[in-house]
Formats: sequence, structure tokens, C-alpha cells
Amino acid sequence: MGYPCRIGSHEPADIQKIEKEFHFEDAPHEIFVAVGDEEAFCHSMGNGNEYSPAKLIILGYHDVTNGRQSAERSRMDWFLTEEERVSESYKAYFEKLTVYKVMGYPAKELTEPPYDNPLDLKAEAFNNPFRLGGIYVAEILEKGAEDGFTRGLIDTFLTPKQLHSDTLGELTYQSRREMFECECEWLGKRVTLSFYAGSGGKECIDKLRQLEQIWADLEKWDRALREFAAKDMTAGANEWLADKDPEDGVKEPPITEESFMRRITLSSIHLNDGAGFTAYFDDDDMFSGHTIAVEADLKAGCSSTEIMG
Repeated sequence: MGYPCRIGSHEPADIQKIEKEFHFEDAPHEIFVAVGDEEAFCHSMGNGNEYSPAKLIILGYHDVTNGRQSAERSRMDWFLTEEERVSESYKAYFEKLTVYKVMGYPAKELTEPPYDNPLDLKAEAFNNPFRLGGIYVAEILEKGAEDGFTRGLIDTFLTPKQLHSDTLGELTYQSRREMFECECEWLGKRVTLSFYAGSGGKECIDKLRQLEQIWADLEKWDRALREFAAKDMTAGANEWLADKDPEDGVKEPPITEESFMRRITLSSIHLNDGAGFTAYFDDDDMFSGHTIAVEADLKAGCSSTEIMG
């Protein structure tokens, strides 16, 4: 692709729609933008004939026109031409984790709600960091542009961050998945522990304390999770066993709850919202290599199981 390069639709109706629904500045700005690590996407609005703009996650931008710098993870949008949508060529416009210089329309702050809303939200509700960090792009001026601020956003995104626990050791922030995780010994096995970083700060510390609570009672939790999975899934495991056609012609003996508990191996624990978490077990081929997920809560105990993968 040669630069500069205009992208997307520039039909008057689309430009009007941009202003009405997305509330960007009236005049284009020259902007350095840090592209995130996800592919651009677009989806139907529901009737099959109308489509939303193409969307691309960005890590932030530096507006050369007014000097504004945004480090908010947000979105860059543009309406597609029919050819771009059908061919999906738009997915190749922007390379992941790369700085581009573009001509685009930054989101503007609202002084009144953009439309009637049943919750009677005030303008402040729409002036959130995510929306205000957005851009409508009309033209790509340069790929791999030199800009210290936006390059720094990408470098920060790729730099590991850590939380320390006296119990669990170091938890490393995985930027691509926006979560903290570590590996620990769980009754002689290596197990991955993780949680989404969310808003950071106190939320991360609270999640870390929840992991430490689980770890403090790991023998109790290990037995509780296995017993619950065995009671809920042994019958299903025997149904799978009955459908198997062994190569040597010798059928395996029926699976008991006791043998079920011994055969599954804990591989990871992921914290969910509130006090909930999911424990993932390898199935020892009882379900043809699928993962067994057990949902539990620090206060209420185990609640459900699911076969995944």
C-alpha cells in the first residue's frame, strides 16, 4: 500500500452519520496513533443490509493539530466502501503494534446527551475516557511514523508488569490478554493462576488476596473441586466410555467417582467477577481430551461443571 492513502467511504451521507452518531470534531486533524494488537473488524447491524463502521483497537494517540495526547485504550473507526467490506481488504490497512500518522477526526466532548435515552443519562456519562479516546480516520499518511509518545505506548504495552505475593511469588502482567498470571506448585503439580487486571490498583490487590485465600486452603479446595466434578460428571464420563471403540477390543472398566477424582489433573485457576473462580482440569481422555471446568465461589463453594475445548 502506498502512502498517503484514503480509506473507507467519503459519501456525504456517511459523513453526516459520523457526526450524528459518533460525535467527532468537524475538521480533520493530523494524528499519530498507536495501533493495538487486534485485527480490525466489522459486523452487521442486524438487518443484513446495514453495517457498523470498521473498528480497530488503539492504545492511544498524539494529536499534532492541537497537541492533545491520549493514553486511553480506545477505538479507531471508519465506514467501509462495499468493495472493502466484501473483500475484507480493510483488515490489512493497519499492522498490529505499529505507529501510524493519519488524518482523522478525534471524538469531541459533549455538553448534552447525544440522543434520547431511557435511563436519562447526562452528558457526563457519554464523556467517558473510552469514547473520548476514539478517532474517525479518513486517510493514512505514513506507516511506522516516528513519534515518541505513541511509540512509548506500544513499548509500555509490551513491557511485563509484576505484582508480588509472599505466598505466590511474582505475578506477571500479560499485556495481550490484559491479565496477571503466575505458575505455582499445587500438591506437586504446576498450576497457572490468573485474573484480569480490570481497572488496576486496588482491584488487582483484591484479586491477589483472593488467590492467596484459595492457596491457603488448597488441600480443601483440591478435594472439594474434585468431589464436585466427580459427582456431576462421572455418569457422563461412562457414557463417553461406552461410545468408545478400543483398538484392542477390550473395554475399559466403568469409571467410578473415586477413579474420576484421581484421573483429573488441575491445570489452572482463573478468578472471575466477585468472589468466583473457575478451575480447569485435564480430563485424562475421559472426554476425548476436552477440558473440565468447575465453577466455584470462595464463600458459596462449587456450583457447576462444563466440558470445554
